[in-house]
Amino acid sequence: MKKLSFLFFLFTLYACSYEIKMKATINNDCSVNINIIDGEPQIRYILMTEERDSKPNLKTIVWEANGNLKYAKHFTYGELPNGFSENTAPSPLKNDTNYYFIVKGSGGGYGMTKIEYKCLTKSLSGTTNP
Repeated sequence: MKKLSFLFFLFTLYACSYEIKMKATINNDCSVNINIIDGEPQIRYILMTEERDSKPNLKTIVWEANGNLKYAKHFTYGELPNGFSENTAPSPLKNDTNYYFIVKGSGGGYGMTKIEYKCLTKSLSGTTNP
Protein backbone atom coordinates (compact mmCIF):
# COMPACT_ATOMS: atom_id res chain seq x y z
CA MET A 1 0.00 0.00 0.00
CA LYS A 2 2.90 2.38 0.73
CA LYS A 3 4.30 1.77 -2.76
CA LEU A 4 0.94 2.54 -4.31
CA SER A 5 0.59 5.74 -2.28
CA PHE A 6 4.10 6.81 -3.30
CA LEU A 7 3.40 6.12 -6.98
CA PHE A 8 0.16 8.11 -6.77
CA PHE A 9 2.09 11.00 -5.17
CA LEU A 10 4.70 10.95 -7.98
CA PHE A 11 1.99 10.82 -10.65
CA THR A 12 0.19 13.77 -9.05
CA LEU A 13 3.43 15.74 -8.83
CA TYR A 14 4.20 15.04 -12.49
CA ALA A 15 0.65 15.87 -13.59
CA CYS A 16 0.83 19.26 -11.84
CA SER A 17 3.94 20.37 -13.71
CA TYR A 18 3.69 22.04 -17.10
CA GLU A 19 5.94 23.64 -19.68
CA ILE A 20 5.94 27.40 -20.13
CA LYS A 21 6.70 27.91 -23.82
CA MET A 22 8.50 31.13 -24.72
CA LYS A 23 9.89 32.94 -27.73
CA ALA A 24 12.77 35.44 -27.52
CA THR A 25 13.37 38.36 -29.88
CA ILE A 26 16.08 41.00 -30.01
CA ASN A 27 14.80 44.35 -31.28
CA ASN A 28 16.64 46.96 -33.37
CA ASP A 29 17.32 48.93 -30.18
CA CYS A 30 19.04 45.77 -28.76
CA SER A 31 16.32 45.16 -26.15
CA VAL A 32 15.44 41.52 -25.47
CA ASN A 33 11.75 40.61 -25.40
CA ILE A 34 10.33 37.35 -24.12
CA ASN A 35 6.80 36.35 -25.08
CA ILE A 36 5.00 33.45 -23.42
CA ILE A 37 3.33 31.56 -26.23
CA ASP A 38 0.48 29.68 -24.53
CA GLY A 39 -1.54 31.29 -21.78
CA GLU A 40 -0.57 33.76 -19.10
CA PRO A 41 0.88 31.87 -16.12
CA GLN A 42 1.34 33.06 -12.56
CA ILE A 43 5.07 33.71 -12.23
CA ARG A 44 7.18 32.86 -9.18
CA TYR A 45 10.40 34.24 -10.67
CA ILE A 46 12.14 35.13 -13.90
CA LEU A 47 15.88 35.14 -14.38
CA MET A 48 18.50 35.44 -17.07
CA THR A 49 21.88 33.78 -16.80
CA GLU A 50 24.95 33.33 -18.97
CA GLU A 51 25.68 30.05 -20.70
CA ARG A 52 28.58 27.86 -19.58
CA ASP A 53 29.41 24.47 -21.08
CA SER A 54 26.21 24.57 -23.18
CA LYS A 55 23.90 25.00 -20.16
CA PRO A 56 22.71 27.76 -17.82
CA ASN A 57 25.34 28.96 -15.36
CA LEU A 58 23.31 29.80 -12.27
CA LYS A 59 26.41 31.36 -10.69
CA THR A 60 26.27 34.13 -13.31
CA ILE A 61 22.76 35.53 -13.00
CA VAL A 62 22.52 38.78 -14.97
CA TRP A 63 18.93 39.60 -13.93
CA GLU A 64 16.37 38.11 -11.54
CA ALA A 65 12.91 39.25 -10.56
CA ASN A 66 10.37 37.83 -8.12
CA GLY A 67 7.00 37.46 -9.81
CA ASN A 68 5.01 37.46 -6.56
CA LEU A 69 2.60 35.07 -8.35
CA LYS A 70 1.44 37.81 -10.72
CA TYR A 71 0.20 36.91 -14.19
CA ALA A 72 2.41 37.86 -17.11
CA LYS A 73 2.67 37.08 -20.80
CA HIS A 74 5.50 39.40 -21.90
CA PHE A 75 8.83 40.53 -20.44
CA THR A 76 11.56 42.87 -21.59
CA TYR A 77 15.03 42.28 -20.16
CA GLY A 78 15.68 44.65 -17.27
CA GLU A 79 12.13 46.05 -17.10
CA LEU A 80 9.98 44.86 -14.19
CA PRO A 81 6.44 43.83 -15.07
CA ASN A 82 3.72 45.30 -12.83
CA GLY A 83 3.77 43.76 -9.35
CA PHE A 84 7.22 42.18 -9.71
CA SER A 85 10.18 42.97 -7.44
CA GLU A 86 13.83 42.85 -8.41
CA ASN A 87 16.23 40.41 -6.74
CA THR A 88 19.25 41.07 -9.00
CA ALA A 89 19.60 44.32 -10.95
CA PRO A 90 20.14 43.84 -14.71
CA SER A 91 23.74 43.73 -15.92
CA PRO A 92 24.70 44.98 -19.38
CA LEU A 93 24.48 42.12 -21.87
CA LYS A 94 27.67 41.15 -23.71
CA ASN A 95 27.61 40.93 -27.47
CA ASP A 96 28.15 37.46 -29.00
CA THR A 97 27.23 35.79 -25.70
CA ASN A 98 24.63 33.09 -25.10
CA TYR A 99 22.10 33.55 -22.31
CA TYR A 100 19.25 31.49 -20.89
CA PHE A 101 15.97 33.09 -19.90
CA ILE A 102 14.22 30.99 -17.24
CA VAL A 103 10.66 31.32 -15.94
CA LYS A 104 9.30 29.43 -12.94
CA GLY A 105 5.54 29.46 -12.66
CA SER A 106 3.16 28.40 -9.93
CA GLY A 107 2.14 24.76 -9.67
CA GLY A 108 5.35 23.36 -11.12
CA GLY A 109 5.39 25.33 -14.37
CA TYR A 110 8.83 25.86 -15.90
CA GLY A 111 10.19 27.32 -19.09
CA MET A 112 13.61 28.08 -20.51
CA THR A 113 14.81 29.54 -23.78
CA LYS A 114 18.29 30.20 -25.09
CA ILE A 115 19.23 33.59 -26.53
CA GLU A 116 22.23 34.25 -28.73
CA TYR A 117 22.76 37.95 -28.01
CA LYS A 118 24.02 39.84 -31.04
CA CYS A 119 23.38 43.55 -30.98
CA LEU A 120 24.21 45.21 -34.27
CA THR A 121 24.39 48.97 -33.80
CA LYS A 122 25.74 51.67 -36.10
CA SER A 123 27.65 54.76 -35.16
CA LEU A 124 25.89 57.75 -36.69
CA SER A 125 28.37 60.59 -36.38
CA GLY A 126 27.19 62.52 -39.42
CA THR A 127 30.59 62.40 -41.13
CA THR A 128 31.86 60.12 -43.83
CA ASN A 129 35.40 59.08 -44.56
CA PRO A 130 36.45 59.19 -48.23
